[in-house]
Amino acid sequence: MDKLSFLILIIPCIYALMMIAFAFGWLWLPAYRNECRKSVSIIIAVRNEEENIPQLLQGLHLQSYPTHLLQIIIVDDHSTDRTFQLIENDPLVQNIRLPSNLQGKKAAIQKGIEEAKGEILLFTDADCFLPPDWVTSMIMPFANEKIHLVAGPVQIKGEGLWAKIQEIEFYSLMAVTAGSIGIRLPLMNNASNMAVRKQSWYEAVLMGLGKKFVSGDDVFMMMSIAKIFGSRSITFLKSNKAIVVTKALRNISDFFRQRMRWASKTKGYSAILPRLVAFIVLLTNLLFLISMFWAIFYFPAFSLTIEIFIVKSLADLVVMIPALRFFQSLWKIPAIIFLQPFYPFYVVSVALMSLWARNVWKGRRI
Repeated sequence: MDKLSFLILIIPCIYALMMIAFAFGWLWLPAYRNECRKSVSIIIAVRNEEENIPQLLQGLHLQSYPTHLLQIIIVDDHSTDRTFQLIENDPLVQNIRLPSNLQGKKAAIQKGIEEAKGEILLFTDADCFLPPDWVTSMIMPFANEKIHLVAGPVQIKGEGLWAKIQEIEFYSLMAVTAGSIGIRLPLMNNASNMAVRKQSWYEAVLMGLGKKFVSGDDVFMMMSIAKIFGSRSITFLKSNKAIVVTKALRNISDFFRQRMRWASKTKGYSAILPRLVAFIVLLTNLLFLISMFWAIFYFPAFSLTIEIFIVKSLADLVVMIPALRFFQSLWKIPAIIFLQPFYPFYVVSVALMSLWARNVWKGRRI
């Protein structure tokens, strides 16, 4: 191995060490079994979700949590379909229509919080399937007064090959989300399943992290909570009873738009470590692509391509196996190995597009 190849391999090796750390982080996450009874406000922002509202309402009505401690707020962000009409007569739901001078998910969430009476704020999305013990499970960690934010497990499901690819990709995101929280370096969060103390939310909002971004309240809220109360105030609930299932996106265009929105949040990170992790991930994937194209013109470089691929693939398997076991999907490991050569193209293209491309969400340019 020449000196240049050795230096290049340092980056994938750092990447591998990070993934190993996240795998241990998943294993170190505590189990929560103590029952907790606090007042809870479920807040859901919706826009043009008429096809998802019936199953959402069904999931909310079937919750095992005491109804006298539960407030359900659904805020409609100027839907142009029958979303508002489908929920306005539900006796369990407090239905709010966003004023004409406000728009967007951030504004809808904030409006819902203004109406919230619960001590705990619990968030999900309209296209999610909620298990009966979802609220009961997500509240358990708050029995510990030092816990201020709980990230919950999310799983993608759908029919067809494209849905299965998304499902596999999302396991890696869940693995890093939980693993990073487990090692006290929270990097990711998902508002499809998140709970936070209301008072802590207001304190975190004052920090103003991510204020200029149209999305990313979940990640920026988590980072603000970590900065105010410390990383130990954040936990991931490793419970099958709390798994929220969300629908796979229908086409590649919607998928890339969503991932571009998520990737664009990294520009708002104020801490150095999350930026460094994102940089190492991007650089590892970029080095694989560069070495592969380099090998076309200089065959000895092919060995470097193989070495990067092996280091990265093994690291990805190490971090994903605990998550796959949790989601009862270990049998999908062969599919993960098969998709490994394609993953760097996806990561690099999303990163580049998030820097310059304008995005569209729910019919709006953002």
